[in-house]
Amino acid sequence: MASEWIKARQTRYGAFVALYLVVMIAIIITANYLADHHNKTIDVTSNKQFTLSDETKKVAGNLKKPVTIYYFERSESYDRARDMFDRYRNLSSNIKVDYVDPEKKPEIARLEGARAMGDIIIDNGEKKETAKGLTEEELTGALVRASKSGTRTVCFVSGSGEHTLTDTGREGYSTLKDALEKNNYKTTTISLIEKPEVPKTCNIAVVGGPKHDYLQPTIDALKTWVTGGGRAIFNFDPVLTMPDQKMGDTPELAKLVSEWGVTPNGDLILDLSSASRLFGQSSPVVVSYEQHPIVRVMQDNYSVFPLARSPRSQVPGREAVLDCGRELLACESEAPHQ
Repeated sequence: MASEWIKARQTRYGAFVALYLVVMIAIIITANYLADHHNKTIDVTSNKQFTLSDETKKVAGNLKKPVTIYYFERSESYDRARDMFDRYRNLSSNIKVDYVDPEKKPEIARLEGARAMGDIIIDNGEKKETAKGLTEEELTGALVRASKSGTRTVCFVSGSGEHTLTDTGREGYSTLKDALEKNNYKTTTISLIEKPEVPKTCNIAVVGGPKHDYLQPTIDALKTWVTGGGRAIFNFDPVLTMPDQKMGDTPELAKLVSEWGVTPNGDLILDLSSASRLFGQSSPVVVSYEQHPIVRVMQDNYSVFPLARSPRSQVPGREAVLDCGRELLACESEAPHQ
């Protein structure tokens, strides 16, 4: 009788141990699955240095098809990139990361077009784009380019002393050119002097702060472009009085844009606030923005506008972009001699 009780007890104990092992194995498998597919992190740093931007989150959320981020590097170096790629993978189920050692899997490297260790290629099955570095700017830019079909062209008008795309100085547009091309825009320069017509291949025409006024055929070409449904950006530099001329004095161009409700004043904005100690009174500093989608990404940053002029709105119910009557800003009718 005692032996039967012992056997029964051993049987129950064995069943309990077996059940316990099954449960533990199931928990481990489930935990590994969740960790692999639902890896969530919390950024507790004060400046959110490990948090991706709202723009990146928007790009990832708008992905319509799966994309694979291929990271080509030796296997022992994967860890240095894993944290960044995990942040992207957590944003969307459409993002997959594939770590490839070109020495172990040369066929994948050839297929994707990898040329060196550290290459990052984003492939959505139809289009491939390369990120030039392991940074959010490069990765998000490559995602944007891979997700868009076709190329949009931004045409910069030249011939009257405009800022140029090749100028890497503080007044040049080379940084703007790089930013546009990272977001799948093609940039080119057009002249409206030889042929006063904005090419149909342009998606946007940019007038980049001409030093001299435009002739009437150029004015007519820009007017025809805009009134015909074309998009354009007009940048006006301040009017600077030089010994023999006024730089940036473009009354005919100002007259053209005034037909659409905004007139650039012939002045220079001065910053009279304490912020002028950092950059000078001729470089106004904007430290905060009102709530609007177009400036949402700039809420936690400040902007400097060196040598800026003010516009005057002629649209009822609207305020000018910059109001010279504000406490922090003042305007002079003429810029001081430079």
